[in-house]
Amino acid sequence: MADQFYFGNDMQDLLLACMATYRSEFTVLGPLVKPEYMWGMNAARLAAAMQDFFKEEGIYPSLTGADGYLQEKYSRDKADIYEEVHEYIEGIKKIDTAEWKWVKKVTLKFCRERAYIIAIKKAAEMIKADKVPQGGFAKMFDEAHATGRDFADLGICFSDDVEKVVKEATDKTWGVKTGYMPLDAIWHNGWGPGWLVVVLAPPKSYKSTFCVNLALQIAKQGVNDNLVCPVFYYACEISAQLTALRGYSIVSGLDLDSMYKNPQNFINSTRKGLGRWFGESQEARQKNGLILMKSYAAKTATIADIRTHALTAAEAYGVTPRAIIIDHAETIKMSAANKETRASDYRSQADIYTDARALGHELQCVVIMPDRCNKETTQFAVPNMTSFQGSFEKAGVVDVAIGLCQTEPERTKNLIRYFVFMNRHGRQFDYFIGNIGENKFDMSMNEKPLNYAQALEDYETEEKRRRAEGRGGGRGMRKNYDILGKILGEPVEH
Repeated sequence: MADQFYFGNDMQDLLLACMATYRSEFTVLGPLVKPEYMWGMNAARLAAAMQDFFKEEGIYPSLTGADGYLQEKYSRDKADIYEEVHEYIEGIKKIDTAEWKWVKKVTLKFCRERAYIIAIKKAAEMIKADKVPQGGFAKMFDEAHATGRDFADLGICFSDDVEKVVKEATDKTWGVKTGYMPLDAIWHNGWGPGWLVVVLAPPKSYKSTFCVNLALQIAKQGVNDNLVCPVFYYACEISAQLTALRGYSIVSGLDLDSMYKNPQNFINSTRKGLGRWFGESQEARQKNGLILMKSYAAKTATIADIRTHALTAAEAYGVTPRAIIIDHAETIKMSAANKETRASDYRSQADIYTDARALGHELQCVVIMPDRCNKETTQFAVPNMTSFQGSFEKAGVVDVAIGLCQTEPERTKNLIRYFVFMNRHGRQFDYFIGNIGENKFDMSMNEKPLNYAQALEDYETEEKRRRAEGRGGGRGMRKNYDILGKILGEPVEH
């Protein structure tokens, strides 16, 4: 950061002069030049006048135009202030702007430098007052560092960037493989950076367990593909300790009852399992098995808090997470800003989805966030886009939604169904069945899919028959179990 702080008063005056002289050329970067970045009241007044004029007219004013604009603004009752800024503008007019191209090139650096200075001063004042900003001091400096980020990437030129776009989309290291072959067959390169994947199910229906399996499978798949796939797991319902123990149960093949009966045997079996999973050497296990688990009590952490921890952990471990798991959406605290702008809490829950997706986009990783379905969905064999608890707006944010489906008879048989009911990156309605292991934590998925389309057709045929017979339809549990039996190809007890 040392190379940032070298712009003095002369540079800011030159920048303002260039903006006023080469108005069209500074239209793109000009909005970055905020009045608070200026040193001196008159420089700040001129910058504010230029930005206000730009908002009204769509172009920056000349210095003469800015002078007239300020004269009108201050009028007669503030003539003394106008005289000061007028004198300043007259001095700015004498500046040679021949190097305007270079000035335009370093404008971003100038603005970022001033953003850092403001953040440092603000942090010092808050420390003296024994205060902490929302999201912590790290967020404050992250925002300063992000100044002008959008201007660094001007986007994709449709006609010129064909090769770039296609290569990025087909890059084999682009996404995250789940380790479940049926799911990985749907997305050619796995779940992509910035995606939000939601696992939807009723309470106590293996959401957390499935996410532990995903964490292990993603890390293991990285080993298979000769990639390092760190996973940051935020346990906001059960503790990080219990989350880790479930993972140990999966890799060791032992249930938790055996752990209490013989702790040392459980430890030895887990170490052997980690060797099989990630590699025999300690270095391989540490490299490939980096699944960092952090606990937050329910409703105590916002997405901003998780972001701060993720950035800190990434720096401490020297890695970038390939996947972030936030378990689960309902336990996340809404930010103060969302509460202020939303009319109700249930609609603010959609903002949690938006914030989570933004986090994935910033860190270029996939965010997996299980959530509870609404009460109505518990009556159906599978969920749909109206099944998100609290707010239908959630459906518009999600990239992939997977329903975990289970009837009581299936639960007794340790069966579970996986239904991809939303997918903005390819086909949807892929439907699979699998088993829950005897230890109640490892979850498998059969490669042979269930025939959802046929089941839907049978459902519609049955509805027509019922209406023709005058028996009515209804949407109860029994009918859904009947349909489920057709989906599975066998009768289901109910």
